[in-house]
Amino acid sequence: MKKSALIITITSAAVVAVAAGVYFTFAAKPPAIETILPADAVFFAKFSEVDKQVKEFKASKLCKNIEKIDIDMLLEKSGAKKEDVEKFKAARTELTGFIGGLVLEKYFGKEIAVAVYPLKAGELTPEAFLDMASNFTLVTRVKPETKFIDFLAKIFNKAGRKYEVIEEKYRGRKITVVKLDDKVSLAYVQIKDMLVIGFGRKAAASSCDVADKKILSLAQDKDYTVAMSKFPKGADTVAFGDIGLMMSGFKRLAESIPAPKETSPLDPQQAVLAQVNKSVDMYAGFKTFSYAKYPGKIAKERMFVGIDRSKLMPFFKSFYSVKARKNTALKLAPASAIYYDWGTFEWRSYWKYITEEVSKEAAKANQGPTFNDMIAGIEKQMGISIEKDLIPALGDETGVCLTDINLDGMIPMPQFVVFLKVDKKEAIDRMLAQFTQGGSMQSESYKGTDIKYMNLPFGMAFQPAFCYVGDYLLFSLGREPIKGSIDSYSGAAKSLFENEEFKAVNYGLMEPANRVCFVRVDTLLQKAKGICEWGVRWMTFMSEQQKKYKDMMAAQTGKLEEDIKALEKEAADLKAKRADPAVTPEAAAELDSQIDEKGAMVESDKAQLDQFQERVQQQGKDPMSNFDGALVKLWLENAVYPVIDGLQSLKAVGSKTVFSGDSIQMETFSKIVE
Repeated sequence: MKKSALIITITSAAVVAVAAGVYFTFAAKPPAIETILPADAVFFAKFSEVDKQVKEFKASKLCKNIEKIDIDMLLEKSGAKKEDVEKFKAARTELTGFIGGLVLEKYFGKEIAVAVYPLKAGELTPEAFLDMASNFTLVTRVKPETKFIDFLAKIFNKAGRKYEVIEEKYRGRKITVVKLDDKVSLAYVQIKDMLVIGFGRKAAASSCDVADKKILSLAQDKDYTVAMSKFPKGADTVAFGDIGLMMSGFKRLAESIPAPKETSPLDPQQAVLAQVNKSVDMYAGFKTFSYAKYPGKIAKERMFVGIDRSKLMPFFKSFYSVKARKNTALKLAPASAIYYDWGTFEWRSYWKYITEEVSKEAAKANQGPTFNDMIAGIEKQMGISIEKDLIPALGDETGVCLTDINLDGMIPMPQFVVFLKVDKKEAIDRMLAQFTQGGSMQSESYKGTDIKYMNLPFGMAFQPAFCYVGDYLLFSLGREPIKGSIDSYSGAAKSLFENEEFKAVNYGLMEPANRVCFVRVDTLLQKAKGICEWGVRWMTFMSEQQKKYKDMMAAQTGKLEEDIKALEKEAADLKAKRADPAVTPEAAAELDSQIDEKGAMVESDKAQLDQFQERVQQQGKDPMSNFDGALVKLWLENAVYPVIDGLQSLKAVGSKTVFSGDSIQMETFSKIVE
């Protein structure tokens, strides 16, 4: 079997297996799926109340908007062939009929789980791909009367696929093997009310071994149980991953890449291996991640990343050792904020890590001045030492607050404030003094705060400005966002505390943390529509300029072609005159000179013509030259915007991250209003 055909077969079988798992329900209260899956999973995910989640999605504004999209019209307007449009219509009718009838009404699953197990080392042969696929296990609940083979028959019969069904006995249980060809097969086994499906017999046999207590189950896996014990009950989605096993798997995959026949300094296998090994080393100490999502008017998500501090690289060890604290910088965010992000930051470790990494890369390149030389030059210009003066002067908090995106100018202009906590203002002032020299810097006193800004001829929207507010250094592209932060910090205007959307998702966001983030999703999505409109206008303008340039080049080309013809005719006339026997030697010499001059002019014009034609040819390859603004706008208004409008049901999201002794803990709260 050819590798491409094998991959297609495996992919098709995977789709069938996943789809099959989605289509079954269960009647009795089931035991946990983890009790029949083997331990040592690289990744595990379980979805509960799937039928309810799908029904809720189908009732959502997003789904309804997607269903209204007239994709047939868009394809036809885009120039798709009639036969391709007809095939798409037929496939969509078949799919919607199948899902709408068979799946939702009869076979939809109530609980589904997916587990992935470690890969073996070896070359990427067709057999290796099959072995990889066998590490993928799907489990779903089934009704007692459900006949899975009948379901597969409907799938394969519709696809016109030939198959063979074989029943085998293993540990007193019946394993059904569906052979798709000589090498590829699906196998499944039912254990209690759970159906275990996989490529080949491995998944089914392993689950039988677990059920008979011959091997440990995932529910008995220490790493899994420790990770999942942090979550309360009631989650409709959970996930778990073993980061160490993942990194090892990536390394084995990299090692399986075939080496080139002739080795060279740029051996791709060695380059990939080096990068993978670097990533493995970088994430040493990150043990597991676990995730849970809880339904409700305010959807809640929790995630834990288990860490072993003794194995963390120095940068991560320092970064994740910063103590959580109350976020006083929240007062810098006005109530109108649409995005706010604050967090602790360990500058010294970050600077050390960056300088070491860049120095290594510079040493490998061995070209030009070293990184240390460049840093020394910058330090000399600023008059301070970054490591000895600037880094100690910075505090361990950073953040950004976005209040608007101005779409009225030539380009979208975000109105934001970046803020840094400062421990020693003197060193910061010495550095800033280097940038405030000259006549372009001006000052404005606003409610007792001195705002310094660069007076550029682009209007108030682009006048880079900075100032101190409390212990924070604020920077913005304009003065107005900074004034908004000054007002909210001083209490002269409402701050983010009083924003109704922030209140809705404020579940501990004001408690000690290492990071706090808030997003007005609906507002940002609305701004995204405006950015799309600006993008269409800009690309339409650029396309029109391209067309004007093309017309100009065509006119220039036409003129050159006419000039060349005229010059060639003049040269021909001169040559005819030169051929007259009556021409005197003096006149012949003059005519020869004129002929040479005309020839040189022809060659010059031809060379210029070649340049013009080459430019026109290159321009024809530029996508902007063929940009169809009307068609893009049609797709935006009829496909993209309906999706964006549907997503605006997600009003706001707030999240909090805390670094603890053995884990990184994240909580997210989402307000959804249909």
